Amino acid sequence: SKIIREASRTTPKFGEVHFWHLYGMGYVIKTPTACFGIDIHHRHAEKLAPLLDFALSTHKHLDHYSAQHIAAMAELSKPYVSNFAENRWISPKGGDFTFGEISVKARPCDHPPAEKNYILNFEIDCGPKTNHCTILHIGDTHRPEQLNPSNPIDVLIAHVQGEMDLPTVTRNISPKWTLVSHLYELSWDQYRWSMASGIKRCMECTNT
Repeated sequence: SKIIREASRTTPKFGEVHFWHLYGMGYVIKTPTACFGIDIHHRHAEKLAPLLDFALSTHKHLDHYSAQHIAAMAELSKPYVSNFAENRWISPKGGDFTFGEISVKARPCDHPPAEKNYILNFEIDCGPKTNHCTILHIGDTHRPEQLNPSNPIDVLIAHVQGEMDLPTVTRNISPKWTLVSHLYELSWDQYRWSMASGIKRCMECTNT
């Protein structure tokens, strides 16, 4: 309700991009020209559909999407880009998409070694009214060598632990900001990383 209230009332100025963290690696992002979501997972996720111009999902693990949200986006004929949802934007091998001024490059990557190309990473150019602020959302990517962004990255959205060596990734990619995600998720037990572990990881990284 906080995200819906604030994002509905907020109009980013030229050069601004506003982020709301929802859950896990889920974000609602608003620019001067659009509002979109990445990895939206929530028990009331469908309520976000009217707010969003499009949505992206990195992969079909239950903490990275909501079936109700996919259905709500479909009912409103809004784009939902993933490698699993059966619609016109399904992209198992990745692809390039344009939504107004925003361009999205979706590229397949591995989760753990047994799940080859299970994830889509998203490199998002938020358009000229944001000075082409570029976001890289890497989901639960396993192999850092698969991260090859086309442009300098302003905001990296990354897993706090997982299989990825996050300090190395931040050094290699050199984002202006890194949003360390997947913290204190109540739907998990053994994978419930604490805020303290997130702060510790941030101290190990550059640009967090």
